[in-house]
Order: sequence, then C-alpha cells, then structure tokens
Amino acid sequence: MKIQDSLRKAGYLLLGLLLVATAHPLRGEGAGQAAAPAQGSEQSTPADAERKEPEKALPAAAEKSDAARPAASSAPAITASQVPESTTPPKHLKKVGNHWTPYQPPDPESFPEGAQVHIIVNGDTLWGLAGTHFQNPYLWPQIWNENRYILDSHWIYPGDPLILPPRPTVVSEIAPAGPAVPPPAATEATPEEETPSEMPQEVAPSETIASGEKGPEPAADHSDIYCTGQVRANYKKTDLYIANSEDPKVGLSAGDLVYINGGKDGGKVHPGDTFLVIAKGSEVFHPVTDKWVGTYVRRLGRLKVLAVQDRTSIAEITESCQDRIEVGFELEQDPNISVPPSREVAFNKLDVEPSGKANGYIVHLQDGIGEATMGSMVDVDLGSRDGVRPGDVLLIYLNNLPPKQRDVTYDYKWNNRRYKSQELREEDRHMLFPRKPIGQLTVITASERTASAKITYAVRDVEVGNLVELR
Repeated sequence: MKIQDSLRKAGYLLLGLLLVATAHPLRGEGAGQAAAPAQGSEQSTPADAERKEPEKALPAAAEKSDAARPAASSAPAITASQVPESTTPPKHLKKVGNHWTPYQPPDPESFPEGAQVHIIVNGDTLWGLAGTHFQNPYLWPQIWNENRYILDSHWIYPGDPLILPPRPTVVSEIAPAGPAVPPPAATEATPEEETPSEMPQEVAPSETIASGEKGPEPAADHSDIYCTGQVRANYKKTDLYIANSEDPKVGLSAGDLVYINGGKDGGKVHPGDTFLVIAKGSEVFHPVTDKWVGTYVRRLGRLKVLAVQDRTSIAEITESCQDRIEVGFELEQDPNISVPPSREVAFNKLDVEPSGKANGYIVHLQDGIGEATMGSMVDVDLGSRDGVRPGDVLLIYLNNLPPKQRDVTYDYKWNNRRYKSQELREEDRHMLFPRKPIGQLTVITASERTASAKITYAVRDVEVGNLVELR
C-alpha cells in the first residue's frame, strides 16, 4: 500500500513539472513567432517580456514617449550626449503586420513621396546604418531623429520601417547641457561676431557665389577635410594636448569633456577657442628614391574650450572621426580649412602627351589601405613650390613597360604534326611607348612640399609609386 502511495505521489509530481514546463517555455522558444530585436545582446519574445521581473525602469522611456512620436517636425534634434544607457529591452511586444515590436511604427505608405525607406533586418543597428548611409557612424542620431516612434535607440526591431534622411550639409556642434535659449534674430554677422567653432558647410565652395546663381560643386566634403591628414616635413610636438578626461574610459568621442594642459597663464587658451585633435602617424619615405618625405599627421576631430583656469582648461569634443580620440593626443589651432571648388576636367585614356607641368609620385595612401579607389585620399610629393594649389587637377598615369615573355614555352611533335609556342618578336622591345593614364586627382590641401588629394576618377586601383602630372 505504501508503495502504491509513493508511486501515486511521484506521478503527481511528474505531472506538475510537465505543466510548469509547458506554461513557461525556455528563453529562445517562440522565436518563430516573435522577431528578435536587431540591436542588443538579448532576444525578447512576448512570453519573455511578460515573464521578466522589472529589475529597473527603462531610462526616460515614459518621459520621452510623447516627444519621441514622429508627428512634430519642430522637435529638437537628438545628440549622442542625450542618449541614456539602456540595458533592458522594452517589454509588452505586440504584433504589427507580420512582426513583433514594442513601438507604434508608422505605415510606410504615409511617408513623404521620395523618402528613402529602410526596413530593419536582423543585425541592423543605428550605428551601422549611419556608417553605411552617411559613411560616418557617429551621425546615427540623425536617423533616430527622423524616426521618433523608436523610444529607445538601443533597441530596434526587424520589420519596423526607418526613414533614412539625406546626409546633413552642416555638422553642428554639440552644445553643453543648460537652459534652453531662444535663437537670436537673424542679422548679418560681422567677422568679429562669427562663432569660431562653427563648422564649414560641406557643400559651400571657397569662392563667393552671386545670389541666385548656382556655383560650382565642392571638390570634397567635410570628412575629406577634417577626418583625413597630411604629410608634414616640419612636424613637431605641439604645446597643447589632451591631458585628462572627465570620464576615465578608453576612446573619447563627441560630447565628452576633456582637460587641456593650458590655461590663462601664457594666453594660449581662451573661452570659445576651437582646436583640432591630431595624432602622429607613420613616417613616409619616397617609393622611388627611398628618401624621407615627412610625417603623416592625422586629424581626429575638434573640441571647443568651455572654461579656462590658471593652468588648465575644460573643453568639449564637438566632433570626432571614426578613429577614437585618446588622452595624450595633441591639439593645434583650427585653421578653418576652406573647401576648394570642383574643376571639371574630362578624363581621356589617349591623353598621352606630357603637359610640360610639374610631375611627381603618389607617396602615401591614407586610412592605412594598400590600394586606393575613387573617393580615397592620397598624398603626393608636389606642393606649393611646384605650383600646386587646392582645386588643381592631377593626372594619374603609369609608364609603359616592355612586354613580358611567356614563362612556359613548348616545342614537340605528335601525330606527324609539330606544336610550338608563339615567339614574341623582340626587335622593338625597348621602344619607348606612350604613358598609360589611369585616373585623376583633385588637390584638397597643399603645403610647400606635399599635397593631399582626392581620387575623383580611376579605371584601376591606385598604388603608392603611381606617377602624377599637374594638368
């Protein structure tokens, strides 16, 4: 009798465990019903969302829900420094169409005509989409700003639609937190009233255009100017550098506060000053003579001085490129580099006659690449002493080499027939044949001995050692 009671109790216990397992599926079950979020380290399903205990409230999710709806076009733009840290995914997923989401995504049919729409897929992040769409992942707040139905930028969901805005034409500085100040009335600014930290427009050429007239296109965009570098023959360490940071982390970016090793003493730093963040790169040697050309110096971003003490200053990083900014990087005065206008010069493969102007070589490819293509930045060994100026066009060409003999030849008989490889005639082997044009460069910045240029056209990969000629 006791044995039967024990078996009956064991059966009840087994049935209870089976019911519990049925009512509470393991994490990851139901993945075929609810799509996983495309950003974040965890997957969430409706069952998970209802089962999870609220370890902590979503940061500012309830407070910004009204401001984050896509209705108000006048809402202030979102900046990276305003994004709260979020480690907990949104809860209460609901099925919209054929996917699960915690948000209220708009119908893509309601988007403005001509808008570029992207449907989120597994693996997407706002950071990655900005890198692909803008070629600058740090502009991800621009995408979030156009899609205010997403309440938490750390969690986006496959199936939700995104409007991808056009690349911004002005890179605005990130203002420090403080009370909102109404914009001043529009007045004509004098040179003394201009803010030194204002970014130059990406599409504004350096020359003045009469009102109503369409000026020439710029030869480069903002990143070509401020997120590249140059080979300097006279490089030396600067007096100012980033000595410390408010947040002791590895890799600083836009919005971070830093401390400069200079203040009121010496008069080198003043409130409102802007500086370029630079870092020493590799030493560059000539590909033909092997002589030292200069030191490659990278531009990594800009910062603005907020407060000045006797021997130190507090500044905010207002712009950062894809490379991380580190404590110890040097600072130099922002030269406000102007963007040269584009000069239309038709490329012609039959342009084989020398122009009689300066000739040189490509001595360095920027961004650490082995071969460059259209849009890449390179450095040449021609500068202002050779008559090279920003906006000039350089032809890229190769010398014609003698033809190459076959590595394998044959000469045999088979079935009463003789088989012999074709012999290369060599009587004109050393004749000087015309050069081979392969592309064009537009000079962006020029120093005395070197210049940085952008590849505007190429029929093949460009390498260190390719020849250039001023057109």
